[in-house]
Amino acid sequence: LEKAKMFKKYDQEFKEALRTYNILLEAESLYSRLTAQSAVQKTPDELLLIEARDFDTYVSKVGFQPSVRLYFLKSIISAFYLMSVFEYKKALSRIEESICQLKTFTNPTKGMFVSLLSNAAMCNIYLKKFEAADKNLLEAFEYTEEGSFNWMQIKGGQIAFSFYQGSYEKLLPLYEEVVAHRNFKKLPRPITQIWDLNFAWIRLLHEMKLITLPEKYRKESFSLKIFLGKVKLFSKDKEGMNVNILVLRVLWLLMVEDYDALIALEDNIKRYRHRYSLRKDNTHRRAYLILRYLEGITKRDYIDYKCIQTSKTIRKEFKKSPFEIKSANYEIEILPFEVVVDIVEEIMKINKRRLR
Repeated sequence: LEKAKMFKKYDQEFKEALRTYNILLEAESLYSRLTAQSAVQKTPDELLLIEARDFDTYVSKVGFQPSVRLYFLKSIISAFYLMSVFEYKKALSRIEESICQLKTFTNPTKGMFVSLLSNAAMCNIYLKKFEAADKNLLEAFEYTEEGSFNWMQIKGGQIAFSFYQGSYEKLLPLYEEVVAHRNFKKLPRPITQIWDLNFAWIRLLHEMKLITLPEKYRKESFSLKIFLGKVKLFSKDKEGMNVNILVLRVLWLLMVEDYDALIALEDNIKRYRHRYSLRKDNTHRRAYLILRYLEGITKRDYIDYKCIQTSKTIRKEFKKSPFEIKSANYEIEILPFEVVVDIVEEIMKINKRRLR
């Protein structure tokens, strides 16, 4: 009888361990697919997001033995889904709870904290809680080594944070610190291209006299055409490239007063805007709005006072439209579109002339 009881106990423990192992395999697979699509600059498909949504409920129902890895995967997958549907407050709450809980486990990895803190920073940036985002990033640095992939990714987060906060003076030092590191060349090309794009925005801010670049940069001529040729990832899009590049191109042409080239962009912007207008789930709403705004700027009869009137309307629309973490990485706003509108108005003031 005693042996039977022991066998039953061991059998139950074995089944529980096996169930936990199978759940862990499912979690690893789901997390791997989510991060893989992100790495190749693709928006996770709807079925994958549904799977991420249902995973938390599924795990809670079946139960599992405590495991630091499984707990982390359950938390990050849940947070990823909440961010994908614009529930940034709920995602942030889940992440903060998970970070506290992780510290009670034995030997959680540094990468787990980096991942959770980085996503917490992203939530705080989108919620415009910049001080909290800065705190998240600084804490994440404590779990990284200089020159590591995570270290560079957090630096990228600080770049985004500086753009969103308007701390433009911090941009160049962050950019130089990363691209000058010997490990930068080891990064995948799509990621280094994001840093190329960051520098193009920095250069534009310099041309607008919002920042002053050191002499070594001022001596170098900057060609937007050459830059676009370097960024192969974006130039594959025959419809007019992605939103960030298109926004940058319009602002640059406005700045140098190349109105013929600006007017020639109208059809490209219109086709790209139309692509977003067809989305039934209302994602990419902000991209659609900024493209509609840029399309107006390219029209021949677009003049200063009309720009100001349109800017007021578009700002109201942006207030009703959340940031889009669900977008592909290269479609997420590098510069908040509200700031883009401010820059357009500033350029109009600088030029003080009509578009012909």
